[in-house]
Amino acid sequence: MEIPIKNLLRQSGITLHEVADACGTTVPEVSRALNEPFIDRVRRTSLDLIYDRSKALRERIISMDSSRAMDGSDTTKPA
Repeated sequence: MEIPIKNLLRQSGITLHEVADACGTTVPEVSRALNEPFIDRVRRTSLDLIYDRSKALRERIISMDSSRAMDGSDTTKPA
């Protein structure tokens, strides 16, 4: 079982303010960054978006490929 980083910081006597200063950022940003469920949700959502986008791109490519004749000419344009 992993100990959350926030707990380790607390046990070490290190404040979020100290971490924020060292990172050149704000306490709320550090807090969000150390919030494991938030990080997991952002990663999961990012991967879902990548998958959805790549699926849509694959469908567009398949659609484009099916609109081309075997000789490479575009069958959607009038001859």
